[in-house]
Amino acid sequence: MKVLEGKAAIVTGAARGIGKGMATALVKAGAAVSITDVLAETLEDTENELQRIPGARVLAFVADGRNRELVDDVVRRTAEHFGRIDLLINNAQTAVTNTPIEKHTVENLALALESGFYASFYYMVACFPYLKQSKGSVVNFGSDAGLWGNSGQLGYNVAKEAIRALTRTAAREWGQYGISVNTIVPGMATEGAAQFFKENPDHYAKRMAQIPLGRLGDPEADAGGLAVFLASPGSKYLTGETFNLNGGINMRA
Repeated sequence: MKVLEGKAAIVTGAARGIGKGMATALVKAGAAVSITDVLAETLEDTENELQRIPGARVLAFVADGRNRELVDDVVRRTAEHFGRIDLLINNAQTAVTNTPIEKHTVENLALALESGFYASFYYMVACFPYLKQSKGSVVNFGSDAGLWGNSGQLGYNVAKEAIRALTRTAAREWGQYGISVNTIVPGMATEGAAQFFKENPDHYAKRMAQIPLGRLGDPEADAGGLAVFLASPGSKYLTGETFNLNGGINMRA
């Protein structure tokens, strides 16, 4: 029996990159998975790929997490189709970058907060009754940028740190129901990262020199592997934590 056989998950921002990698790992581990994104064509391609995995049970929803009605619809239809929800992964995020603080607008900040923090909050609240029933898990996403306060990324940094605060608060409030809530801070080899490093080769060399393991992570094997673990019984005494999944670059005492 596969480790997540009989469980059901929702993964946001799953059309490509880390979200796609995690969704793939979950399906291979036996979970039924709903994937969401705003990129309709890419999401359809990903759905078709996932459906080719033996035993796959996959639903796809074109949905913007900033729209609470769409979020509620995704959660309701997932629960109706699969009969339960055991895992929520809030991966989707949009933000304006390469902009100094004094040139950021309120609209820039709102975009980051609404697509990241608010969307995560909406999905968590909508999933709560089902997670309470299944004693399930939530995985949210932070970022090195938020931890370090990267220049030019104010909205993104604020949204990611707000998500970590949301994680800790939910972990305290929902622990009584057996729901675990954790954050992943990733360092993955995604399409976006590849394009950035292609355009900034010096930054790539510097980054690799900072990572003790000497490589970026694999979205399926590394991010997906951790997601599978956080949805499995062996992780149920872990909650409120930030997992730095980036090859040791953030190691601390």
